[in-house]
Amino acid sequence: MPRIGLVALYVVESNSIRYLSSSLRKNGFDVDEIFFQYFTHHAYKPPTEEQIRTLIDLLREREIGLVGLSLRIGALFNVATQLTQRIKKELGIPVMWGGAHVTMAPEDCVEKADFIALGESEKTILDIARAHASDGNVETIQNVWMRVGDKLVKNPLRPLTPDLDTIPSPDFHSVANKFWVRGETVVPGEPLAGEKLFRIMATRGCVYRCGFCGISAMRRVYEGNGTFYRVRSVESCVSEIERARPYFPNLKRIRFDDELFVVTPDWLEEFSDVYPRRVGLPFDVLSNPNCLDETTIRKLAESGMDEIFVGVQGASKHNRKLYHRTGGDDRILEVAKNLKRFGVHGMFQILIDDPGAEREDKEQLLNVLLRFPRPFDLLIYSLCHWPGTDRTRELLEAGLITPDDVEGRNAKVLHQFNADFTYPRPPEENFFLALYLLCNKRGVPRPLIRWLTRSRFLAKHPSPVIAAAKLVNTAKFVVKGIGLILKGEASILTARRWLEGQRIATLPAV
Repeated sequence: MPRIGLVALYVVESNSIRYLSSSLRKNGFDVDEIFFQYFTHHAYKPPTEEQIRTLIDLLREREIGLVGLSLRIGALFNVATQLTQRIKKELGIPVMWGGAHVTMAPEDCVEKADFIALGESEKTILDIARAHASDGNVETIQNVWMRVGDKLVKNPLRPLTPDLDTIPSPDFHSVANKFWVRGETVVPGEPLAGEKLFRIMATRGCVYRCGFCGISAMRRVYEGNGTFYRVRSVESCVSEIERARPYFPNLKRIRFDDELFVVTPDWLEEFSDVYPRRVGLPFDVLSNPNCLDETTIRKLAESGMDEIFVGVQGASKHNRKLYHRTGGDDRILEVAKNLKRFGVHGMFQILIDDPGAEREDKEQLLNVLLRFPRPFDLLIYSLCHWPGTDRTRELLEAGLITPDDVEGRNAKVLHQFNADFTYPRPPEENFFLALYLLCNKRGVPRPLIRWLTRSRFLAKHPSPVIAAAKLVNTAKFVVKGIGLILKGEASILTARRWLEGQRIATLPAV
């Protein structure tokens, strides 16, 4: 039976090819998981000829008959195009594309691959594999788009899988069929096996439709085609961790890598009983302030949650105006206080670089952050314009961005996902970025930050504030790294992710 090769581009943590591979293996198909290169924080390098040759040679050696490229972000569109052309030229085998960017921008992608698979594809990949094993005709398979002569075939999406427990979870024992093309070297086996962090998804989708997020585009794609936000059972989640644990001998932490972690009372009640008994490791989640009442935070903390990523994005007026997010600033402040009360370290996410944001929006956000109890971490992201999101569509209609600013044509996410001072933004935007970096540092007096905010001179000439922000952020970054080492949670892969090719100017906010 012809072997299938699923290739993740620059992401060794890829959930997508692991889920697809598990579905294929469960149904008797031969599949290899190939992780091509790795993207470290703001240190992206396009593939060299030698690296591409290494991938081609591996596909030939493994006798791959069909290649699937996972295009998670549009910034890798050109890389995917380059690899597709080389694979077809040198091996003469079909290449399909899938992934989030394919689902959000299928019209661009369908012209580059033999065919593309949109949306959730655990069932689609089985239909494709069966076709590949017989006559190779995928023209009528749901979720598949392809060019047939002058005709563009757009098959409808199959409904979203309502019961996530029926989807095989990623396996970590098929080590003979996993390869990491790292530089010009092929490293066999599971690339995450030495990690001290295990990632798992308890849900798919989200109950919200925040305008900046790719979820708003996905919701539009799947409108009327099934329940969008779905939750796995507690038993399914815990069993996956138990099965994976022998392959992660250094495991110290679990990360629930969901867009929005589960907070329904019944699920949480069961989780708080089962997880501590059968797993018992500290864990972290991503959530929205509207989901985090006092009872929920307490339950999660008692279950082992010691850290949480909380999406703040902006002050309440800013959120309502630009991102269709509800909830007031007092609610966010209440969440921050309850996290401290129950011993959970808050990591609050905010957005900058929105062309529609005004100075008042930035000042209000800073004032909110200055009310948070210290210590807390601050994750500052630069707004990337994902194709098809509500915010991208609004900015295009308003003429505040052009199609060339949208990810796919643009590759901003590779160089400015986490905001730093290397990006060419207006002085006032850098001024507020520096103030945000100062506001969560315990050694920086809050009255001083408020005084700096009023300086119109520094807003136009922010160099002194930027220098101070870089200094204190670097100091905290070092302290945080030492803390990870002392807790036994630092790994070689973690160190490479943050330090390889970095300069102080590009260190992420902490």
